[in-house]
Amino acid sequence: MELSGHLIKSTGSYEIKEVAPIVVSGELIGNTEFSSWSGVFPNEVPDWWALYSGPGDANNYVKQESNGARIVRTDNAIGITKTSQLIAGRSYKLKISVTVTSGQLSWVEGSTHILIDSSGYYELTRKSSSNSPMTLYAYDNGTDVIIHSAYLEEVSNGYPLLDKGDKYLECTSSGTVAIPSKQAYGTWEFDIFHTIGEQRIYSISSVKDGGYGTTDGYLLYITSNESIALYSSSPNTQLFITANDYVEIDKWYRFRLTRTIDGEFTLYIKGGDYTNWTLVTAATGSNPVTNLNHSSSNYFAVDLDAGDKIANLKMFEGVVR
Repeated sequence: MELSGHLIKSTGSYEIKEVAPIVVSGELIGNTEFSSWSGVFPNEVPDWWALYSGPGDANNYVKQESNGARIVRTDNAIGITKTSQLIAGRSYKLKISVTVTSGQLSWVEGSTHILIDSSGYYELTRKSSSNSPMTLYAYDNGTDVIIHSAYLEEVSNGYPLLDKGDKYLECTSSGTVAIPSKQAYGTWEFDIFHTIGEQRIYSISSVKDGGYGTTDGYLLYITSNESIALYSSSPNTQLFITANDYVEIDKWYRFRLTRTIDGEFTLYIKGGDYTNWTLVTAATGSNPVTNLNHSSSNYFAVDLDAGDKIANLKMFEGVVR
C-alpha cells in the first residue's frame, strides 16, 4: 500500500526512506574450497586469510583438511579472519557449509556472534555496526569444526524481505501514526524492523493513536524481551504470547495476521530464521485464537520507537493462507 497522502501523524516523528543499493556486487570471499594454504602446523592458514587471536599451538589450531579448513580449540580463541571486509551500516549474507564435531563456530563482529552448533549448510545475514574484519572462529573450548566452503556477499539492508529502491516508514522519535481503515476482518500483511524496545501494531483500532486500553480493537505487540503477543484492547485481554527471544533485534520480519468472519485470528511470521511462512508458536494461549470483542475499525495504527520501521502494508478482505 502506498502510504503517501494517507498517513495521519499523532505523536512523534516519521520519515519515508528508501532501501539503499548495495555498494559492492559479487562475492567478497572467493576462496571457497580453502585449497591454497601457507604456513606450517600449528600455524597453517588459508591464503587471503590470517589467524584470528594470535598463533596456534598443538591444541588450538587451524589446519588444512582434504575437505576444508579445520578449527580446533581447547583453551584459547582460534580461527580465521579477513581484514577490513565489512563496512559499517551495510548488510551481508554468508553462505557457509560446515561439519561440527563439537562446540560452536562463530561469525563474530565485536561482541556480537552468530553461532553455528550443528553440521549443515547455512545462509546467515547481518548488518555490520562498524568497519570490521570478516572473522570465523571457535566460540568456546572443546570446539572442533570443519569449514568446507564460505561465500560472502553484500545484500540490501532489508534482505531478504526488501530490495533496493523499496520504501519504508522510519520512526525518528517515538510516537504513533495511522491510516484510515474500516477493515475488521480479512488479512493484514506488513514488514517490521524490530529494534530494542517495544512495537505495537493496531490492525483494528477505533482511534488514530492506538493506545492499549484506550482503543477498541486488536494489537500485535512485540515486547522488549523479543516475544510476540496478540491482544484485545478495551477490555484488555492477552489472546496469546510466545516465548522470549522469538525474534531478534535489528532485523526485518514480515507478519501476516488473518481474521475470519467467525472471529478466528491466525498469525504467521517470515524473516530472520523463519525462511518460509511459519505459524507463530504460542507459549501461553493459542494461535489460532477466536475473539469477538470488536467488530469494527476506523484506523490501522502503529506505536513505534525511534529506529523502528514499517513497510509493505497490504490489507485484503478475504483470508489468505
